[in-house]
Amino acid sequence: MWVDALGAGVAAGLVAEALVLRMNPENTQTVSGVVIGMPLWASWGMLMMGVPLLAVLAIVQRFRFNKDRWVAPELFAGVFVLASVLAAVNARLHVHLLLGSAHRVLIQDAVGWAVAALLALAIGTAIRRVGGGPWLRFSFTVLMIVLPVLRVGLVPTPARQFLEVAANPLGTPARPLLVIGLEGLDRKFLLADSISSAVPSLERLREEGAKVNIRPHRPHLRWALWTSVATGTYPGQHGVKAHWGWDLPLVFTETLRLLPWTPEGSRMILPWGLAERVAPPPVTVAPLWARLRASGVTTQVFGWPGSWGGDPSLRVEPEFDRGAVLEPTMNSSLHAALEYFPERRAQIWKAIVGDQARIDAARDAIATGTGNVWIHLETLSLARQFHEPLRRRHTHERQFIELVTELVDDQLGTLLAAIPDTTLVALVSPYGLAPPGSFERLKRLIGGGEDWHTSAESSPDGLMVLLGRGVSAGQRVSPAAPPDIAPTLCYLLELPVAQYMEGSVIVDAVEPSFLSENPLRVVD
Repeated sequence: MWVDALGAGVAAGLVAEALVLRMNPENTQTVSGVVIGMPLWASWGMLMMGVPLLAVLAIVQRFRFNKDRWVAPELFAGVFVLASVLAAVNARLHVHLLLGSAHRVLIQDAVGWAVAALLALAIGTAIRRVGGGPWLRFSFTVLMIVLPVLRVGLVPTPARQFLEVAANPLGTPARPLLVIGLEGLDRKFLLADSISSAVPSLERLREEGAKVNIRPHRPHLRWALWTSVATGTYPGQHGVKAHWGWDLPLVFTETLRLLPWTPEGSRMILPWGLAERVAPPPVTVAPLWARLRASGVTTQVFGWPGSWGGDPSLRVEPEFDRGAVLEPTMNSSLHAALEYFPERRAQIWKAIVGDQARIDAARDAIATGTGNVWIHLETLSLARQFHEPLRRRHTHERQFIELVTELVDDQLGTLLAAIPDTTLVALVSPYGLAPPGSFERLKRLIGGGEDWHTSAESSPDGLMVLLGRGVSAGQRVSPAAPPDIAPTLCYLLELPVAQYMEGSVIVDAVEPSFLSENPLRVVD
């Protein structure tokens, strides 16, 4: 029983190591790293899974008539079935984060672990039929532990390098550009009944702009999506995948960029707490604003989410220390509305002040002739995430959301009033927000989960609204992906589209006359 349970735990740990290796193909799989990593994950699996299995088996055997029942084949088969499911789920979730051969090997792993499960059952059945003794059973356990070792050793994770694109000049744009990242924007919000004459800026965007549903790539990784908007590439190319990286120098020479999805949480798959959470590695593809800056366009970027590194051409402007001043009536109304939500008041108020500071700075930058402005606003997202009214009785939440909508409308109005008439405007969020799903509601029934939660975890569609010359005013356009935004902006600015951009120009959002007058140009 000890050998059966602890051996299955060792196999589970080795499978976990294989999954981590598959999710990080940019980390070179060295012999020394594998040799050191295998004992770490094996001992971790033995403790985290083997010991609980041993306790369960001890309880079961205590009440069974046949106390000599050999269960190793079933235990190992269960481990390999779980590994097969996790490999398949991660392959499905991370299509755009693991490109090419690394993704294919993960799919092959799903098949390989399923075959290993069948092999465990078949060999176990054969041993039972011949009446195999302890040594034969022990040899079976050793063989099952060796299978993950052979899989990792004989089929190493294919090495992959991220695309590296410097901030080279792209050309002189035909007009100024204003990109507003309004986190929490989606069709449900823009088409709500509250979008009326009381919020004229949003109404103008709804009526005059071309509206494009943005379908985010999964899983929901916030920085990865915002970086895809700015670069026109998927995370498998630009390298920004999560808010954090993980250093495990005993095993990996480079920072882990992505952990696999697991039911108990991704961080739990790293052994013994030896990994240190660090800032994620910076983007390897220059964002569009950096290429415009290199082309001689005065550029300011305010708070755009992502990992931009120390390159001055990529750096996002820092947050502002000076306090923002809200209109007095709006200021007092927001304070009064937040009195009903003391647990989130400080967090949301900080976002309100930060957004207003960025709005004021962006307005000043436009007034001084800045021709390329990118700004990110987060108040709407936080307000909707924690206090969007889901039922009729949620009156305080409804009043608060209406106030935030008015605030956002005022901020958008400030920017729209400051820009020249020729400016191309893009209001964008690469994902939307959705009410709790069935799993979240089930957790609440048994006392878990959050009391109030609207999130982007289910990857609902975001939205982009385009406004300016060449845009099909008022059109509803077929859904697009986050990497489609950068090449579309390039085309509307009468710039060439970079060859490396994985997105496409959203042709349906462009006027036919503009299409006929401006042939698509592509550069390296």
